[in-house]
Amino acid sequence: MLKVLEAEAKESADKTIAEAQAQADETLVEAKKSGEKQAQKSLDKANQRIKLERAKALSNANFEVKKEVLKAQEEVIEQLFTTIKEEAKRDFGSDYELFKSLASEALRKFDGQEVKVLVNAKSKDLAERVMSELGENYKVEAGLNGVGGLKVSSADSRVTVDNTIESRLSKVRQLFEHEIIENLFGDEK
Repeated sequence: MLKVLEAEAKESADKTIAEAQAQADETLVEAKKSGEKQAQKSLDKANQRIKLERAKALSNANFEVKKEVLKAQEEVIEQLFTTIKEEAKRDFGSDYELFKSLASEALRKFDGQEVKVLVNAKSKDLAERVMSELGENYKVEAGLNGVGGLKVSSADSRVTVDNTIESRLSKVRQLFEHEIIENLFGDEK
């Protein structure tokens, strides 16, 4: 009877061990599957981060390239206007018709009031001649730095019209810079 009990106990223990082993194997398989899923999720997240970082780096590189292109275009435009300004400086000093046109345009604001006319030293004699011909109440002063043209102010200096070559070039640049860029560089800007 002891042997039978022993055999039954052994059989029961073996069965419990087998069930425990089967449950452990099943748990191990599930853990392996869960680990693989977790590993795949981690891998997917890492790949997504890599794609985002690559896109960000590419975007930053494109931005830097565009910034450099715009900087180069701006330098070309600046050189163009510097060249125009230098040519104007060389040609402007004695251009009677141009000076008279600039003066007439500036004087329209003052409607016969007494004005101060500021010019560069090179244009003072020309300004005196033009202003006397225009019959205005004026005082010409040499003291303007720049290529040429004039600044006309009311006697109390409350109103000033800047009709210098530099101001005119600045206006042209503001009005036509986009068109100049398109003509020089295409639709890059």
